[in-house]
Amino acid sequence: SVIWGMSAYISDDEPELVSRCVHAPETPTSSILALASRQGGRRVMTATDEGRSRHYGLIGSAIAVGLVVFIALVWNWNWFRPMVERRISAQLDRPVQLGHFDIKNLLTLHPLVVLDSISIGNPPDFPNGTQFGSIDRLSARIDLWALMRSGGAQVILPEIAIEHPNGDLRPGPNGNPNWIFGLPAASNPDQTASVPQIGGLVITDGNFHIADPKLQADLTVVVQTEAAKGGGEEKLVAKIRGT
Repeated sequence: SVIWGMSAYISDDEPELVSRCVHAPETPTSSILALASRQGGRRVMTATDEGRSRHYGLIGSAIAVGLVVFIALVWNWNWFRPMVERRISAQLDRPVQLGHFDIKNLLTLHPLVVLDSISIGNPPDFPNGTQFGSIDRLSARIDLWALMRSGGAQVILPEIAIEHPNGDLRPGPNGNPNWIFGLPAASNPDQTASVPQIGGLVITDGNFHIADPKLQADLTVVVQTEAAKGGGEEKLVAKIRGT
């Protein structure tokens, strides 16, 4: 395009008005905006820059979320199995071994922790290699929001499922029964805050042998839960055989 300009020149001899046409290339609008945005040597962000910044921010957020989802879906949680074994063993003061450890539904507020092939040993005063009991599978759903909100002080387990628990309950060589666990005292003075709140409990095909020479007792107890009927609650049913 052509930009018309008027230039005035006054000579010493005779005033003369000279009018001339100045031909200049058109300056793009974006360049004009960019030049106008420079004030005092400092560049001011334009609407185009702000849109580009938001675009990059959205891309970065999407990549971060996708990475978290990918890790949650493919991560092998069984890698933490030795750590979980040591933690439970220290809490129960007896050896505990796990066949497999997993966390499911991690992308929800109620992830499911699954422990397979649990083996629980006897206290230290019992003969080596003897077992207190075993569980084929223990799964517990955790209220993750309550746990994070309380900083780990409030543990809510909406449901726990125990499949095929077996136990051999008897006194040891020193007369101390193996069903008494020396749990460590809570560091929090508010004891109620450290006790897990359990919602539903499901036990499938539990079998426990109880022997106590002092009481001359030798019992087998079969334990399981029955589903709720008619809007009622689940029932824990135990059948006892022996003397």
